[in-house]
Amino acid sequence: MNIRKFSFKMLLAGVLSVAILGGSFAPAAYAKSVPKKGKTTQSAAMPAAMRKALRMSNSQWEDKLGDLDLCVGDLVFTDSKKISSDTLFTFFSYITQSSEYPKNYINRWYSKKDKKYHVPVSDILKVLNKYFNGANFNPAKIYGYNKETKKIDCIVDGFGGGRFPKLSGKTIVSNNTLRITIKYYDEFYKKVEFTKGYTIRYSNTGYKYLSIIEK
Repeated sequence: MNIRKFSFKMLLAGVLSVAILGGSFAPAAYAKSVPKKGKTTQSAAMPAAMRKALRMSNSQWEDKLGDLDLCVGDLVFTDSKKISSDTLFTFFSYITQSSEYPKNYINRWYSKKDKKYHVPVSDILKVLNKYFNGANFNPAKIYGYNKETKKIDCIVDGFGGGRFPKLSGKTIVSNNTLRITIKYYDEFYKKVEFTKGYTIRYSNTGYKYLSIIEK
């Protein structure tokens, strides 16, 4: 999948978006919850974040999830509590520099004295709990963890690689949950290299990734 180690430095394009169409990434565990075609109607009880997602385009989803896969390609799970600490920290690094956070958001942790970022574990947990339904993050497994200050001291690294995503399915699972299927192609869009299904739950305060499945 041509993924390289990623830390903090990135500029990510795309805003959370959705336009509903047929198709889904539906493993057996979720098959019963997928609505039949033609039954994807909005309800007054639907969270505002879900409504916003339903108004967004296919290309925006491709940008968003393509960026996620480029930067955190090993984020594949059905139980977020089993995601490794290293992957969780990479996700934290990715999301805090995405368009979902203010520009230069991570500068709050930067020190001019040693030219490093000193990130409080409490801040990391706050972000992870926003995007996952539980996460077992162990800072001691992250290089640069300072047990005295309870911070992770790190420098800025770059990342590389490429993704060529194409949305192939969007399904409303419930009033607050979407399932998105993305096919990842070679650079000429001739061969599908792998496919991922993303199940996302929305609330009045944002959204969480419930699972990401690869096949």
